[in-house]
Amino acid sequence: MSARKLGMVSFQGLQLAFVALVIAHICFGWGYHVLWNCLLLVLAYVVVTVAHRWGGAPDGPRRAREPVEVAPPVTGRWSALNSPADRTPSHGIHAHGQTYAIDILAEPEPGSRPAFRRLWPLARRPEAFPAFGSPILAVADATVVRAADGRRDHLSRNLLRACCT
Repeated sequence: MSARKLGMVSFQGLQLAFVALVIAHICFGWGYHVLWNCLLLVLAYVVVTVAHRWGGAPDGPRRAREPVEVAPPVTGRWSALNSPADRTPSHGIHAHGQTYAIDILAEPEPGSRPAFRRLWPLARRPEAFPAFGSPILAVADATVVRAADGRRDHLSRNLLRACCT
């Protein structure tokens, strides 16, 4: 078990102990001030902070691995946005595979994609964008384990406020 996992298990255990101690203090009317129970909560946050700060990579070895070179998943002219070259995690979160995610935007020729608008139209159909229907390529040799189809294409949000959310 990694230091991070051990820290999280300890954190959850200390939180449960805090709740149990507060309930017991209220039920049995122990003779000390109820705020002393908060020491368990403070200790829980110290443990999780130390574990995440010095615990190493989550569930991974501490040695550096060789970089893996991959091909782009598209062909043609595209722009990369929000990449790990700018910051890590590239989308501000480590969850959901977003740590090293790169947003790509089709740019086949200048002016071919719809611009952001202030008020209208609120949304556009996917066919209005040059990337719609473009093939997605594998970035490396691998085996497809599962694929899903039949999901509807959602409308775009291309108001100026949508680019900031």
